[in-house]
Amino acid sequence: MSAPLGRPKAQVDVLRILGTPGSHFDMIQEGPFATVSKTWTTITDGVPQWIVVKSATTLRKFAREPHDIVKELRLLSSIIHPNITLVLGSFRDEEQNMLSIYMPYFPISLSSILTSPYFSPHRFPPPQTQDVDTDEDAAVHDEQFCTIARSIMIQTLSALAFLHSAQRRIGHRDIKPENIMLTTDGCVKLIDFGVSWCEAEQDLEKNHDLWPEYKGKLYFEVSTRAYRAPELLFGSRNYDHCAIDLWSIGATFAEFFTPLRLVSDDEDDGDDDDDTEPDSDPLAPFIVPKYLRIGYPSAQWKRDTLFNGERGEIGLAWSIFKIFGTPTKENWPDFEELPGSTSVVFNVVPAVPLIPLLPNLPSSSNTPMVDSSNPNPNINTCPSSSRSTSASIPANSLEKNATSGLSPTSVRDPLSPRQFLTSPLPPSSTSASSSPLDPISPSVSVPSLPRENKESISDQPEPVPALIDLISRFLVYPSASRIQAEDAMRHPWFTTPGAVLLLPPGYSLGWNLLLEEQSSRTETTSGEKRVKHVWNGRSLGEWIKVILEGEP
Repeated sequence: MSAPLGRPKAQVDVLRILGTPGSHFDMIQEGPFATVSKTWTTITDGVPQWIVVKSATTLRKFAREPHDIVKELRLLSSIIHPNITLVLGSFRDEEQNMLSIYMPYFPISLSSILTSPYFSPHRFPPPQTQDVDTDEDAAVHDEQFCTIARSIMIQTLSALAFLHSAQRRIGHRDIKPENIMLTTDGCVKLIDFGVSWCEAEQDLEKNHDLWPEYKGKLYFEVSTRAYRAPELLFGSRNYDHCAIDLWSIGATFAEFFTPLRLVSDDEDDGDDDDDTEPDSDPLAPFIVPKYLRIGYPSAQWKRDTLFNGERGEIGLAWSIFKIFGTPTKENWPDFEELPGSTSVVFNVVPAVPLIPLLPNLPSSSNTPMVDSSNPNPNINTCPSSSRSTSASIPANSLEKNATSGLSPTSVRDPLSPRQFLTSPLPPSSTSASSSPLDPISPSVSVPSLPRENKESISDQPEPVPALIDLISRFLVYPSASRIQAEDAMRHPWFTTPGAVLLLPPGYSLGWNLLLEEQSSRTETTSGEKRVKHVWNGRSLGEWIKVILEGEP
């Protein structure tokens, strides 16, 4: 058994674990890459706890490329961060050619939080009448949702900023809700580094790792379904391994605000699109098919992903293009250089606004509006391709066609108090205020305006909600234009005076200068400190318990 250097107090009693009867091991996941189980045992100080055991072969002929448990152990043993899982120890079975890594067990996954209908700015169960929540009720739901979402997001970005720092340059390459875990106190823990890669260690891989990789010859069979960066779908082996994490985190953050859909175990695959009521809103916060009712024993909630990752790489690419537009020399200059760029010819479709696709966005009172053409000075200026000029638009400006997949009745009323509203009309695709490099500029028809009105609107920068701006800066075709995790932590969504950062008790700010800076010199609108460990009488862990258990 070996323990990571620099961690003398974190040595696992391997004999206790290996001597535990097989019935005491609870299987968490058994797949072609590795086996993950948990067991109740003690550390050397005698305190019992749940331990996760991840085991995989060390023989190349039995391993599945590029999953590499040898590389995973080396990378995890070299880093310590409060938002990244800790290696307690390891054991190598030379006879069975197996390597086991022992890590703490975390009981909550981000995916379980996302599937809870109580993680929404809207009241659940939804009202049975046409009445909407009072302004006071709406404000309570909004504030609670925003505080929890912001707290999870900032911790996740902190882990990525640490990995992507210049001295490390570690790409996780499988960011998704299932790999973002939380402790009962609400501390985010990034797990599963099985396909990670560190640029600084590529010279060490030749003799030590199962699947050595080198800059310019990286595996593109990384990341998972709906969270895969578009460059991976076209066979690129010369990609930025940290930039694909940025796309994945953008897709993950977008999922905080997508619809929640009620599904059944008896449901036939492929029938989802035809099962909602004809007069229901397919982009409502909660979608209930006509054959289901809330409370049915076999029914459970599932949150939609922004992109469709269930129909292979071509289907995923098409689902991305239907939102951000087909790649062109303007929005993705390097697309034609990708190996698979000419293997499939896609229909040319324009981009559509993001807001109608995210019905669980909080109200405008809980997210500031930002000027997309003049980013916050605390953020490194990004190319125009990473700026969102999306805005709430009249429903009748979205035509029912294959390019958007939306009908005029499928977009929620932007005048609803639960929606964002910006007063200027969105610019057309030929407007002077729309950058030709902006992949999410709305390319929908707008009413004709007198010449003088068109000129006055084009001269005014288009304000966008901070959340839309943040997500849009991650979901950019050119990987070099994606906002870095460290810069994202300075985004107005996190730094506005009214934004509370609710962190777990004992969560140290000393390791992160960004959070320490925010804590020391920024306050809420009421004059209180923005970084808190208790908010409205509950800690972050207690608020997450409310979400998972459905307490009022």
